[in-house]
Amino acid sequence: MIWVLTVAALGLLCIFAEVFLPGGVLGVLGWLLIGTSFVGAYHIWRLSGPFVLFVACIVGAGVALYVIAIKLMPKTAVGKMLFLQNTQKGYDVSISGQRELIGKEGIALSFLRPSGIAEIDGKRVNVIAEGEFIERDTWIRVSELKDNQLVVHRVEQDIRDKTTGGQK
Repeated sequence: MIWVLTVAALGLLCIFAEVFLPGGVLGVLGWLLIGTSFVGAYHIWRLSGPFVLFVACIVGAGVALYVIAIKLMPKTAVGKMLFLQNTQKGYDVSISGQRELIGKEGIALSFLRPSGIAEIDGKRVNVIAEGEFIERDTWIRVSELKDNQLVVHRVEQDIRDKTTGGQK
C-alpha cells in the first residue's frame, strides 16, 4: 500500500516539474506513474471507499499543484526568475523611416517579381510590387506600407514627364 502512495506522489512531482522543465518526458512519466498507482490501488482496494478516497486525493493534489505552479508561483522570488514579468504594448515593429517614403518615387534596381530592391529617396530598400511584375530600371511610386513592406506601383512615363518636366 505504501508503494502506491509513493508512486502517486512521484507522478504528481514529475507533472509539477514539467511546468518548469518542458519537454514532455517528465509529464509522460508522471502520467504513467499515476496510472500505475491507480492500477495498484485498484488491485488492493477494488472499488471500495479507500480506492475512491485515494483517487479523490490524487485529483485534489493535482489541482492544488496546478494552482501553486500557475497562479502562486509567478509571485514568488523563484517564480519571478522563471516566468516573464513584463509585456510590451503599443510597440511598432516597422522599420524606422519607411513611413516617410509613402508617396515618393524611385527606380527599381532589380526585377520586382513581386519583391525586389529599389532606390527611393536615395535609399536602397526592399519593396513589393502589387498586381504586376515590374522590370528593372522602371520608375515606381510607393503607395503604402503593408506588413512592414513597402508596396510600389509602376509610374507611367507620360505621367512622369508631365509632373517632373521629363527629368529622371
